[in-house]
Amino acid sequence: MAVAGAGVFALFTAFHLIHGWVSIKLAQCIIYRMREQLHKKLQALHVGFFDQTQTGRIVSRVLDDVAVIQQAITGQLGAFIACVSKLIIAMGIVWWINWRLALVIGASLPF
Repeated sequence: MAVAGAGVFALFTAFHLIHGWVSIKLAQCIIYRMREQLHKKLQALHVGFFDQTQTGRIVSRVLDDVAVIQQAITGQLGAFIACVSKLIIAMGIVWWINWRLALVIGASLPF
């Protein structure tokens, strides 16, 4: 039983490391694309827009919005994926130990 516990711990640790790497890579790709699109949009705006709007205000708005979205992607999305993955792994372990108990637990999940 100790070997199974060590295996589960190693599995969760490996999953945590892979999850961290994937979520950082995903967030970087999404933010990069978003910044590219924002740059193209700002370049396509007419000159009158820049006459009416202060440059500092535009830059501040873009930077703040991108930072908020980046935080949401790395924080909440990553936590959601981690929780769902842990649930799937835990259900797999319970299924392996006792499939009847896994059916009872699975029936009580709020899907």
